[in-house]
Amino acid sequence: MLYCATNTRPDVAYSVGMLCRCMSGPTEPPIHAAQHILRYLERHDELGLTYSSSSTQISGSADTSWIKDQYAIG
Repeated sequence: MLYCATNTRPDVAYSVGMLCRCMSGPTEPPIHAAQHILRYLERHDELGLTYSSSSTQISGSADTSWIKDQYAIG
């Protein structure tokens, strides 16, 4: 589930993150919650992120004045 949450299914990331807190000593409620997430993933297997290559150039920008103001940088 952790792989799904971090790589292809961000919709379950919060729930899986909360379950990770109980991994050292799981009790019945977290086990039922994990089973619920697995059933959700099975029912909605058409959802998820897909990655593909593209020849489009990636570009971006940043507002450096915000950083200067936020951290009082000269």
